[in-house]
Amino acid sequence: MVPASEGLLEPVRNRGFRVVALSSKELNDIFAIRVLLEIPCVADIARAGLAPAQLAELRELAAATKRAADAGNLIEFLETDRMFHVGLIETLGNKPLTELVETLCDRVRLRGFRNASGRDYIAQSAAEHFELLDFLSQQDEAGAVAVMRRHLERSRQVWGDGHAA
Repeated sequence: MVPASEGLLEPVRNRGFRVVALSSKELNDIFAIRVLLEIPCVADIARAGLAPAQLAELRELAAATKRAADAGNLIEFLETDRMFHVGLIETLGNKPLTELVETLCDRVRLRGFRNASGRDYIAQSAAEHFELLDFLSQQDEAGAVAVMRRHLERSRQVWGDGHAA
């Protein structure tokens, strides 16, 4: 279910819909928003701590991203990575924030990889999920924030044009 109102599709007269192509500037703008949202959220999560059930669920999602990365299955990786990021934000209990992050993740993934580093990227990205969860389980705010910042900036390099917004 991808409504046109989320900006992912645009109507084409007498044909239906097509996927909206994002410019490099739009992608970098999305990453700037994700940095503004997800990094403070990770800090909040680290300060508050995760319930054991939340941590277990996130670890399973991280394991799913690793299995997909190890298999070189980009489609599965993208879906499990999306679920990981959305699940992480969901732990805060703020539904509008969760929905916004989900939409931003979806918009980025419509573009596809900018270069041939996709396989290396997904392997490193999957490893960073575990690193982030380790810091969160220790309630290490500085460590969690540093990992999330690095994670998002590397993503910007692969998906966008690599320039800071």
